[in-house]
Amino acid sequence: MAVVQISRIQIRRGQKNTGTGLPQLASGELGWAIDSQELYIGNGAVSEGAPAVGNTKILTEHDNLFQFADTYVYDADNGVVITGETTTAPIKRTLQARLDDSVSVRAFNIAGDGTDCTVELQRAIDQLFINTATKGSPGSRVVLEMPAGEYTLSDTIYIPPFVTLQGAGIDKTVITQTANVTTFETVNESSTPGTPANDSTSTYLNQARNINMSGFTVNVENLVGNFPVFKIQSCRDSVFSSIKITGSYTNADPDYTDFATGFQLNALSTLVTTQDNIFDDLQIKNIGYAVESDYDVKNNVISNFVFDTLGRGVIFGENTVIGLDGQVTGPLHNVIKSGVMSNLYEYAIWIENGVYNRSEGNKYIAVGNWGGTSSNAKVSVLYFNDDDNLSDNDYFERLNDLSIDQTYIGSSAFVPLVQGKTFFDYDHKIATTIGYQATNALLFRLPGLQTGSYTIDYWYNSNQFNALRSGELRMTFDVATNNIQLSDDFEYVGDPALSNNLSFGAYLSDESGDSVKDTVIITVQNNTLETTTAADIQFRVSATKS
Repeated sequence: MAVVQISRIQIRRGQKNTGTGLPQLASGELGWAIDSQELYIGNGAVSEGAPAVGNTKILTEHDNLFQFADTYVYDADNGVVITGETTTAPIKRTLQARLDDSVSVRAFNIAGDGTDCTVELQRAIDQLFINTATKGSPGSRVVLEMPAGEYTLSDTIYIPPFVTLQGAGIDKTVITQTANVTTFETVNESSTPGTPANDSTSTYLNQARNINMSGFTVNVENLVGNFPVFKIQSCRDSVFSSIKITGSYTNADPDYTDFATGFQLNALSTLVTTQDNIFDDLQIKNIGYAVESDYDVKNNVISNFVFDTLGRGVIFGENTVIGLDGQVTGPLHNVIKSGVMSNLYEYAIWIENGVYNRSEGNKYIAVGNWGGTSSNAKVSVLYFNDDDNLSDNDYFERLNDLSIDQTYIGSSAFVPLVQGKTFFDYDHKIATTIGYQATNALLFRLPGLQTGSYTIDYWYNSNQFNALRSGELRMTFDVATNNIQLSDDFEYVGDPALSNNLSFGAYLSDESGDSVKDTVIITVQNNTLETTTAADIQFRVSATKS
């Protein structure tokens, strides 16, 4: 029989959040809360078999189903990990709570499909980290994830304290900046959604801090102007890791100041400064500078990096005005270590103002050659104007090229590796072979433009005779007076008659033909009657003061 009419069914209804609220419904009676759009049914009496008197909520399209799925237990299938006091009482969480452990930018309508997401990304950061309702609480210390994709920005994104912005990895999460502006700038915690705080309001207690940004690429190709990609403004105790910055600079272009700077480290004052930060696993390529600061930034570590095809590498204190707020000394106690700088038009590290900064265990390849090879060396690899900066165990390609490579000897000056007032050690040996040499002959070369001293460890081993010798050459030279002094302290094992057959000399030479003594020539005389390449000889320049 066909149904021709459905009668209207009336159920009990009212407002849940008005008056006495939801009443006790009769057994099986339905009740509709108009204001909250919720549906309930009465449990019935215990005497009828109900487990408890009350109302049972019926799920509808207006409910968040995750809040009622109180079934998530970590490692529930295996039961290996006991999450509660006993195996029979595991800790249960709603799926909503589980999913809220981290948040993706997808939740803020950022698709990662290349469309401009400047407004949405700033909203996500503001709502998660400086929302008035949660700011400063553990609830605001979430991880904001940027899945693999392409993200376009057209303005600066302001980063307040405790932000964790985590991409999927270098060249997986790719952020492209289309405007000639800073891409990311740190701000203090007095910032409010939509209104980043001015740094003049920063104090040690509220300044930018405990920020963690990692796992993405920032593309600033086709942009003009010297602006920082990251402006690290009065920021402490933070980590910036696994980040790549790429532009369009080529290292044959002397106008590198027209291109972006990777990280600019700034400070409000000497106390409210950028300090105790870690910059690790950075890839910075094809821009003007890698890292730059004119302020009293301190105790920052830049490590495990690759800086390639830049105008300059790390520039400290170039425009410092000693005496201004935050510019008492310039950068100090910063460490640059375990990285590679290659294809830099000019200096890998320039410290005009700043003390106790350290270059440690880095490799410098094709630096300061104006886009050419070591034969075109124009400036030093490292330049320290202030005292008490240090190069320790660094490797310089130029040292190997200009010390013993016959391609360069006699035709090009040995432009200094490290220039200025400093101590430094070299991290690699100069190795060659020698034989019988009746008169002094060139053995290898070192920079000689600056008055200073060298300490050179050497090792000699004859392959034809029983002669093994190791020693230390100490050399002091004065460019102004063309005076050089050399001493040799050695130990010898082998045929006693051959112990003094090896002797060294040194003099200052004008290798470039410009009437300026620019190179130290170390010579050797070997009276042992061995063939031309019968002996191995190695040197390590272990301590130099200029």
